[in-house]
Amino acid sequence: MTDARGTGAPDARLVIDLTALRRGVVAGSVLVLPVSVLGALLNHERHHGNSGWLFLAFIVILYGYATAGYGAARTRPEAPLAHGMLAGLGAFLVWLIASVVVRLARGEHLGFGVVDAVSNALLAVALGAVGGLLAARRGPTAVPRD
Repeated sequence: MTDARGTGAPDARLVIDLTALRRGVVAGSVLVLPVSVLGALLNHERHHGNSGWLFLAFIVILYGYATAGYGAARTRPEAPLAHGMLAGLGAFLVWLIASVVVRLARGEHLGFGVVDAVSNALLAVALGAVGGLLAARRGPTAVPRD
């Protein structure tokens, strides 16, 4: 493959497919949003004490970030890590926006700071990369792209 100038040098540009990212973010958000709402309700009521439900919700949210990466990487198998990481970050951003809107609408304190948001974003990116790696090991999708 040559570049646009015809010099014979390989074209090393990374093309980000927004359709793949959208697919991954939606797949991750389908898991992350309902579970985070359920976890917030369980945490808000505090009738359950220190049960394992919040830990279970946390594990499912982490799985949602990996699912986002997997969904995006299955669509673009030639760049699974980039698409997986960006989809994991996108699923986190959807969760963050929804969380901020709900808490501001209820007149509550946000409950997290910049350090918490950045560390959770890094966790989402890492798990999106894991999902991308799992998708890359599985191979390309059976559905041909246009």
